[in-house]
Amino acid sequence: MRHLLDTHTLLWYVLDDPQLSATAKQAILDPANDILVSPASFWEIAIKVSIGKYTLAGTHEQFVDECLHRYRFTVLPVEPAHTSSTPTASPASGSSWNRRGVQAANARVSLASGM
Repeated sequence: MRHLLDTHTLLWYVLDDPQLSATAKQAILDPANDILVSPASFWEIAIKVSIGKYTLAGTHEQFVDECLHRYRFTVLPVEPAHTSSTPTASPASGSSWNRRGVQAANARVSLASGM
């Protein structure tokens, strides 16, 4: 099954945060699952690191590299055509806007959100 991680789930998994549910962690660790990450999540993390809301152990580039190579997550391809289905919520509404917008980009993906 394909699972799209929202930004918090991505951070909680990579940072081994106890806020991540056992169900979400199990889904991420299951080798039968394809784990996808939105480019918007990497962007959101970069913004939040730059304003001091999050702290990463290394650079943002190292975080992205770890996600793609160590954890073998796949970047969800979001094309301009997918934006015609954007949600009515504004970007100011936070990661739920990100999740719903990217879900619209690929309806065949299950969202793994903290569970």
